[in-house]
Amino acid sequence: MTRRLAPWLALGCAACGGGDALPAPELGEVEPLVRLEIARRAEAAASDRSADNLSRYARVLHAHGMLAEAEHVYLLAAGCAGEDLASECLHLAGCAMAPLQPERAVEHLTAALALRPDREAGHLRLAILAERLGKVDVARDHYEKAVALRPSSHAWLGLGRLLLQAGDPRAAVEQLERARALDPDHHQVDEALARAYARLGQAEASRQAAQRAGNLSAPRPIDDPLMAAVNDADVTYRAFEGRAIARFDEEHRRALATGRRDKALLEQALDAIDSACRARPDSPTARHYRGLILAGLGRVDEAIAELQAVVAARPDDENAGLALAGMLRAAGRASAALVQLDALLERRPRCVDALMQRAALHLEAHETEAARRDLRAILDVAPDNEWARARLRE
Repeated sequence: MTRRLAPWLALGCAACGGGDALPAPELGEVEPLVRLEIARRAEAAASDRSADNLSRYARVLHAHGMLAEAEHVYLLAAGCAGEDLASECLHLAGCAMAPLQPERAVEHLTAALALRPDREAGHLRLAILAERLGKVDVARDHYEKAVALRPSSHAWLGLGRLLLQAGDPRAAVEQLERARALDPDHHQVDEALARAYARLGQAEASRQAAQRAGNLSAPRPIDDPLMAAVNDADVTYRAFEGRAIARFDEEHRRALATGRRDKALLEQALDAIDSACRARPDSPTARHYRGLILAGLGRVDEAIAELQAVVAARPDDENAGLALAGMLRAAGRASAALVQLDALLERRPRCVDALMQRAALHLEAHETEAARRDLRAILDVAPDNEWARARLRE
């Protein structure tokens, strides 16, 4: 094990100039919660330099943006870990280095996959980096390995982009349409399709793909459980998210009891959730709560925009989809609410809450037969649903 990891361990130590010494980042400007968590993990790693303690220290450094220090500690952990943990640490070292030194990130991810070639996220991350560095053969090899493990829109998108770069738009369209079939809401696929169809001279198909892509929402994240665990180590985010949810829940209880909204509590919740969003801009949970809080403050258009972003990033998020449909309905945008509910029910045809919302919209529009279809569908799933029974008797 140590011989196999030695080149990467030496690379990390040389980069930090500290050999086997644990890095001690400057924490003077760091928030107190973060400073305490980093100090706690550093003390544990210093007193017992086990692979587990080192990897935990690396993760908390990584979560709070101390990427070079995190890489160094990941490599120290990998040097004394068993193969599974070593592969995790090398993978995360690659993730930490990707925005700083992509060539080093490629080396770390390659080492991780040598130990655990069954990690789809590793192949995808390595392929994307290799593509950006112009290493086309490496990128293609790892996109294909990712597809073999689990076909995803990311892998087919990558293969399509490579074919487009190679001057074969017809083959690119084939791969990109596979990506779109797997994830119709992955808008980077639509953007690539627009370019591919344009090169084929298919103007209408290109226009439709560009229209679907819109302004290109934030890139669809890779499904990477290891990086998800790192993100969960962000104590700044957790603290602000917890504070926002506590304020929002307290305000909700008061509103139920008094029938009045407490603007001060909602403003406190919004301030906390804005801080959570700054700490982790890609958190769908924070954006979901931000949408609910904005709606409570009467800022409905902003609330709808937040929830639309959540649904675009996580189309299978039933709660966000229901909340978005409800807000669209409350804002008088019945047709948009129906589009949202249709999309949700296409994925989850037995969702009673969605069926109830859609039935209510049909009733409000005097579309009796469509409403009755939804009411009967509700009773197929929930035979004791009194609301549906009462509407059918009317």
